[in-house]
Amino acid sequence: MREPLSIQSRNNPRIKAVVSLKDSRYRRQTGLFIVEGEHEISIALQYGYSIETLIFIDNKIPLFIAKTLRNDVDTLSVSADLFSKISLREHPDGILAVCRAQKILDLENFNSPVRPLLILDGLEKPGNHGAILRSASAFGISEIILNQGSLDPYNPNVIRNSRGHSLAFRHYQDSHEKTLNWLKRERYITYVASPEAEMSIGNMKFDNNTAIILGSEHAGVSDYWKKNADRLFKIPMTGSVDSLNVAVSAAIVLYEVFKQKVDNSHNFAD
Repeated sequence: MREPLSIQSRNNPRIKAVVSLKDSRYRRQTGLFIVEGEHEISIALQYGYSIETLIFIDNKIPLFIAKTLRNDVDTLSVSADLFSKISLREHPDGILAVCRAQKILDLENFNSPVRPLLILDGLEKPGNHGAILRSASAFGISEIILNQGSLDPYNPNVIRNSRGHSLAFRHYQDSHEKTLNWLKRERYITYVASPEAEMSIGNMKFDNNTAIILGSEHAGVSDYWKKNADRLFKIPMTGSVDSLNVAVSAAIVLYEVFKQKVDNSHNFAD
């Protein structure tokens, strides 16, 4: 690990470059993104992400992180006041990494075994996106397909709300039409949760070739998927509540997919 460079000004070019990574256009241009927090950085390292720059308060680097750093990694020591101006968090823990992003591929590059996957269609809120990916990781999903209008998976708030587990996924991106054609070719069954559906989630049979489609917070799943999905189902509710936050719905649905696989003694995450 290089000897840390002490920086005390927000106007320093290296600091300004890091702050610019909060903007999605700059992330796309550079292929870099921010991971903030000791826990999240440890997850990024676990999933094989490469750290380009490490910023921390007053030379305080957790030992396990220091041991994993390449010799050519830039290490920048800053004051607590400067770190608070860089951080996206109300109560930062004093460490932030700039990592190299993995390329988001189209579906022609998909080469994983047939197993349940998740399609995100036009999600708008990074917090929900991150919470969904955290649940997906907990319940054995490993591939995510992004349809048009979906968020950048390297948005810092996606990473924060997933507790870093958004970095576990292989992300693919394609149009509605190309996604549907690919799913049909690969013999996936597509499922959409809809309050208007007649069948309950308890009547659904989820197998390895399951594709769960989740839509935006306000409009829900697009008309395209409502029209073309193989199965529509509802999550039964009582009382006056007629809908759930998309992240909550995702957790319920993905748990049911996972539960059916466990009940059948198949661990599709292996």
